[in-house]
Amino acid sequence: NYRAIFPDESRNYQIDVLVASLEQDSEIWVNGDKFELHAETVTRAQTLAWWWTELCVSLSSWKYSDSQQVALAMKLVSLDTAWAAFEYWYISDLIDIKTWPRQLLMTAINDEQKLTNLETMYGQD
Repeated sequence: NYRAIFPDESRNYQIDVLVASLEQDSEIWVNGDKFELHAETVTRAQTLAWWWTELCVSLSSWKYSDSQQVALAMKLVSLDTAWAAFEYWYISDLIDIKTWPRQLLMTAINDEQKLTNLETMYGQD
């Protein structure tokens, strides 16, 4: 349930989101079915992974100075922006995947209703 993971509008950095971006998979398998992520989701994953790497490199060679502090702050803002963008697209894809079986069921129910109506109109044979 995404409301439990993201209960309000505050920042919630879920490690699963970062891992998903670093894995660079363009598809997800659910119950034996393959789902393709949107191209925008994949692009956003690559951007987040790039900014994560940039931040890690910066921190590994960190020496305090005003210029490095400003540069680090700019990278953190870019990482945050990339994270939010990827998270939006990724969670949207997951929600679409979750609703797919429900859509199949609703289609089957509608088709069954149409058949019932036709049987009522023309009789059963």
